[in-house]
Amino acid sequence: MSDKSATLSVGKTITVKLTANYVTGSPAIITDQAVWTTNKSSVATVENGKITAVGKGTATIKASFGGKSASIRIVVK
Repeated sequence: MSDKSATLSVGKTITVKLTANYVTGSPAIITDQAVWTTNKSSVATVENGKITAVGKGTATIKASFGGKSASIRIVVK
C-alpha cells in the first residue's frame, strides 16, 4: 500500500494505491481489484482505494487480494 497511515479532517479524502509484487519481479497496481474494508464506517469509508473521513476517531482500512492483505491507519480530527 502506498501509505501506512494518514490524518484527515472530516469530509476530506485520500486515495491510496495497492501494488502486488509478483514472483516474476513485475509489480502491478491492483487498487481496483482488491477488496477494501473499514473497521469503523462511522470514522472512514473506502471504495477502490479512495478513503473518505466521515467522523472523528481512528479507523483501519484493509485491502485484500490473492490471499494477502495490507492496511492503513486513518486518524480523523
